[in-house]
Amino acid sequence: MKNLIIRALSGAVYIALVISSIYFGGWLFATFFGILVIIGMHEAQKLAWKGKCSTTIQVLDIATGMALFLGAFASVAFGTDPRLAAPLPILLVLARFIAGLYLKEQSPIASWANSCFTICYVAVPLTMLALILHTYGMLIALFMFVCIWLNDTGAYLVGCTIGKHRLFERISPKKSWEGFFGGMAFCIAAGAFAHHLIGGCQAIWIPFAIIVSAFSTWGDLVESLIKRTAGVKDSGNIMPGHGGVLDRIDSLLFVAPAILAYLYLVH
Repeated sequence: MKNLIIRALSGAVYIALVISSIYFGGWLFATFFGILVIIGMHEAQKLAWKGKCSTTIQVLDIATGMALFLGAFASVAFGTDPRLAAPLPILLVLARFIAGLYLKEQSPIASWANSCFTICYVAVPLTMLALILHTYGMLIALFMFVCIWLNDTGAYLVGCTIGKHRLFERISPKKSWEGFFGGMAFCIAAGAFAHHLIGGCQAIWIPFAIIVSAFSTWGDLVESLIKRTAGVKDSGNIMPGHGGVLDRIDSLLFVAPAILAYLYLVH
């Protein structure tokens, strides 16, 4: 019971911070999600290197991720010329490859691959979230998060109630097909009413909701695969009752790129 209360409180704080940062935008958004970039990348580094990542690599990779995120944020939020932000991440990527000459690692190629994984898995999707917010507006960004949370809630409730057929037993034994379709049903219901709040039509928002549900599930499964490969239960312990930052944003890391692509197509 105590763990359930802690989990609920921790989740409520996270949701409040997400809503506030998206609603107010600006530097509050940059600060909150920038912190998620830093912590998420640090957790991804521990998983990829199994705790054996050098400080030099950690600093270079996180700096590259933050340069991408803040560069995109500044470009879309304040109208900064994108060319002003581009040189720094480019130079940092080159510095990361050059660092391989001096770190004397047993497998430089594997190390470079781990760095690419860390940046692409965490920093790039959160950069795309910044593009969604400032290109398509607060309501669409918030609706995306609402669909993620509804998908989690529906999958949990339906899965616990009638879930029998395993969705992906090799990766996540507790997930069921019933839970998957339950989560999608919750999302579709939200999509059916979204046009009343956001505008547009159901032909836009129902596919939007289905994409969120599908990629949210894939994001969860991919993080489970990463953790199984690394031999850990949670990506970290910074969020009481939830584990690490990656355990909380695993769905978002797949949903944001998919939704950005979808919005580019329909708008």
